Amino acid sequence: MTLLELTTRIKDIAIAQPEVNTIVENDIFLLNEMADVEYGVFAYTQGEHTSSAERDSITYNFTFFFVGLLADDRENMNELQSKAIEVLDNILYTLYNDGDITIGNYAFQPFNRRFMDDCAGCWVDVAITTSKKYICE
Repeated sequence: MTLLELTTRIKDIAIAQPEVNTIVENDIFLLNEMADVEYGVFAYTQGEHTSSAERDSITYNFTFFFVGLLADDRENMNELQSKAIEVLDNILYTLYNDGDITIGNYAFQPFNRRFMDDCAGCWVDVAITTSKKYICE
């Protein structure tokens, strides 16, 4: 699977989640510039992708985020963080069940942060390994 195929599949799975209304690619801090964003936001950034000449697989490293809008009284922080874990876990579970994909262990990190708005959610670092697909001869 190529990086393009994988990121397309990730976005397709994410937008199919009822809680996801916006996708932000490759830079979570773009939320600082999005005055009219529709929360919940699924975002991802890419890490270092690894492979070797001896292996027929490639490991793609990502950080996935789910971001929701905090209420003025911040009383919904735990609810948003809980929803974020559920959404991110469901995205990873669905991706894993697609077949030719192995996902390493992952840990969820709740957060609250000011972007354009006061937000809360969760992020997760994940390593996704799949068979190489050669598009160049």
